[in-house]
Amino acid sequence: MKVVLAIDDSKVVLIQLKKYLNKRLPNCEVMTETDPINGLEIARTHQKKIDLLIVDYNMDEKNGIEVMDDALEFISADKLVLCTVNTQEILIEKVRSRGVRYLPKPLSQEKIDSLIQEHQLKTA
Repeated sequence: MKVVLAIDDSKVVLIQLKKYLNKRLPNCEVMTETDPINGLEIARTHQKKIDLLIVDYNMDEKNGIEVMDDALEFISADKLVLCTVNTQEILIEKVRSRGVRYLPKPLSQEKIDSLIQEHQLKTA
């Protein structure tokens, strides 16, 4: 079973993301967390089983770059995705320089399908 952890302070975005993922990966376990500190703890605890960690950029306690940098201590960059409405080139470069994928919001089924394909989350 594939496992995705999504950290975003918007419950609406998390519900939408879970819907998109489950539509294509009905057996995927999608864990969600609105608090970035708690999200990092979940990621650390389940690091061996997480196939993909999706992090929002604009959050109160820690921004997505800070969460990403903390997560990179125990999860490889190829499993990380930063998702945001912020399209400033400097932010996109910060993300990509870490080997992390940038996913622009708003989310759509097509963007999530592409993410699934890129990260080879489909099971045979």
